[in-house]
Amino acid sequence: MDVIELFPISIAQFQYTNHSNLKTLVNEIIQDADKSDITVKDFSNHYFENNRNFLENPKLLDFKNFLIKSATQYINDFLEIDSEIILPLCWINCANAGHRLEKHNHGNSYISGTYYLNFDQLEHAPLTFYKSVLGNSHPYFDSIPTNYNIHNAGRCELSHIQEGDLFLWPSHVEHGYENNQKDNRISISMNFLPSIINNGTYKFKITQI
Repeated sequence: MDVIELFPISIAQFQYTNHSNLKTLVNEIIQDADKSDITVKDFSNHYFENNRNFLENPKLLDFKNFLIKSATQYINDFLEIDSEIILPLCWINCANAGHRLEKHNHGNSYISGTYYLNFDQLEHAPLTFYKSVLGNSHPYFDSIPTNYNIHNAGRCELSHIQEGDLFLWPSHVEHGYENNQKDNRISISMNFLPSIINNGTYKFKITQI
């Protein structure tokens, strides 16, 4: 039997070399945040999700450049879309024991990502991706396989996350996490857009205000 694999989804992984200094600075930002900067989702705290892009802090310029450089490499070199990259939104997630993040994706975005600032491999919940096609068509049948593999699994956990890791993926991919067992699971999430949208018939340029 020959198997032809169609339309794979690839997750890009990068490592930030100045992680220790970033961790200290972001923890200070969390401690100094106002209540208006915090949004509670699925019982976890999201900092600066709706108010402003906290990366405008001059001390975070090196990290911001790392994010843009990583997304540019992913979009230009791997997805082969020739465009500058815009980073319109970036926020901090802080989850305690018992928290979870429901399965979701990111609208009005092209590439999304998460950077792991404080993460314990043994007790903090791993990032989980879900096969979006399951359940999108009704009716459908589902049957439990004897063994799971890349062809029949409906979800995949990133089990070897380390602090300083940045993961990037197409924004339509559903993701979340479950069963977090320890306080202070801290990550930084972000969305990216190519500055030029071109579908071959027409194109337009996205500008930030």
